[in-house]
Amino acid sequence: MAILHRRKVLAGAVACMAVGAGGLSFPGAGLAADAPADTSDLTEDFLEKLFANNSEDIKPEGAAARLSATQYRDILADLERGVAIPKFAETADSPDLFHTATPFADTVFELRYGHLLALAEANGFVLALSVNPRVLFGLRGCRLARATNEAFGTSVSLVESVPDHYTANCVIGVLDSTSGTISAYNASTVPDAAYMYAQATLLEGANMMPTGLYRYEVGTHGASRPSVETRQPGAWRQARSWPVRRIKQVPQDRILSYTHAADWDTGNACGSLRPSTGNNIHAAIIDAGGLATKFSSAGCQTIPGRYAPRPRKPVGAYSRLREAAGLVTDLDLREVNGVLQTRTVDDGKPFRYMLLTGREARLAASMTDPSTGLQRLRYGSQGEALMRLREVLAARGHGCASQDGSSMGMRTVAALVKVQRELGVPPDGIVTPELADRLGFSLAPRPDAPVASPTVEPMPPAPPAEPAPAP
Repeated sequence: MAILHRRKVLAGAVACMAVGAGGLSFPGAGLAADAPADTSDLTEDFLEKLFANNSEDIKPEGAAARLSATQYRDILADLERGVAIPKFAETADSPDLFHTATPFADTVFELRYGHLLALAEANGFVLALSVNPRVLFGLRGCRLARATNEAFGTSVSLVESVPDHYTANCVIGVLDSTSGTISAYNASTVPDAAYMYAQATLLEGANMMPTGLYRYEVGTHGASRPSVETRQPGAWRQARSWPVRRIKQVPQDRILSYTHAADWDTGNACGSLRPSTGNNIHAAIIDAGGLATKFSSAGCQTIPGRYAPRPRKPVGAYSRLREAAGLVTDLDLREVNGVLQTRTVDDGKPFRYMLLTGREARLAASMTDPSTGLQRLRYGSQGEALMRLREVLAARGHGCASQDGSSMGMRTVAALVKVQRELGVPPDGIVTPELADRLGFSLAPRPDAPVASPTVEPMPPAPPAEPAPAP
């Protein structure tokens, strides 16, 4: 995004006050938390149907049938006994945090609308605002600083946290370029503890998405589930394949952690790419239940909330995230031949999702110009620096990285990870200015280089309509 454009938008945002659910909402204003949710429909029968079909991701080779609710509970009991310990990696071992070279700090900071735009610019992320003026964002390892689960305004007060794979220790929100505002919700961007263990023991597929810029489109999460009541209409579905990290065994120390040693799943870099199709954005569902895990995710991004059974509609913070993203609040689902349909009027609507870390957000909030102070290349990056990286990769025998097109995709990430391993550098799939220098190029733009537009590259077309069931 052009620096001039970002500064103009930021200038408008500082003067802006937007109307929220409770009237005028000022920068950093918080909303009241939900009242205790009615859990009467979260029955054992419902949970059995939910867990038996929860993961849309590809299973590990030789995996058993999908988890049942009983298996899920047994895994949680085993974890409580210490058979394995799900834990977020320390800075030095974390592919998400290593590149920041900055320790954890639980100080409150104010994240402004302009900071998110600057982070997008720093990473060469094209937000395609002319296609959709609202962008979803995730901050891994971050929470709202106030005693609410959500906040709205031209800025929000946040504090860095550590994901624990049990509770919502991340933030997911909406950057709205039409009003210059941010809507933010405590959420999760990591898989839950039970699915981490299931992957490590090859019972079920699970993964963690690396930070980057992703493409989604509105659709039904769990669309292939035989039970309509466990599907989530009007969620966000993964629009293309992307690289993920997996834990494929329980180590000797029993610590389950996505460290540099975790396996990258990037498919066949120069051939057909193995798709990772299930990392959707949806309601946590079980946050109101009695399980130790407060969200259900095998790799998805989840927001507290669920779907009321009658009428079938989203409730909780997830409902308000959808509303902030401009989606219809009344799904108005129809019955065809006595079967409730799950297609909504928003299906196929494109979204960008910018996933970074709470630490990067904290650093951006402390910098005069984060767009230069936090320059990186990672999944989803575009621009001249990416082209220079590909030239370096091609010279090292990884010419197929150019097959990704205009953005950094699975092939480029796979090639970069191989080169990082060759250099003895932690394989995090991220290019810092220091790594770029070592590879012989610079992330800084040339003086005569064209500036990338935030409105280019339209999203993929909408999927076909959901067919009606046979009579």
